[in-house]
Amino acid sequence: GLSGYREEMDSRETMLTQQVAIGQRVLVRMKKSEFDLEPQKLTGIVRYVGKIDSEFVDNRIYVGLKLDEAVGDTDGLIKGKRYFTCPSKHGKVVRITNVIAVLPSKSVFYKPVQNISKRSPYTTTQQKSATIRVT
Repeated sequence: GLSGYREEMDSRETMLTQQVAIGQRVLVRMKKSEFDLEPQKLTGIVRYVGKIDSEFVDNRIYVGLKLDEAVGDTDGLIKGKRYFTCPSKHGKVVRITNVIAVLPSKSVFYKPVQNISKRSPYTTTQQKSATIRVT
């Protein structure tokens, strides 16, 4: 019944709380408007994880996102309280259970390739030279 569903949501929420962290890139599903039949999948960077003050205390965990597209409804200010900062229309707060996936941060590079600096953080040469053989 309903209590079983709530418990399932709680355990999923707990699991997600351990996996979703500020600064991560995530894929979330959300409806852009009431007229959307299919929820959209949007990507963004997590800027806030925690409870949100609302009229009623629902004790749910929310994530504040800085979306890649300007389809949000906040700049991080919710009911007069600032939870995070991002450009207007780029912020969105969703239940943590709406997070579908945590994406690898490498997928941040949607930008044209020439904008990426030569010194990529993913070079492995430093690590190799650091291994010291003990003879």
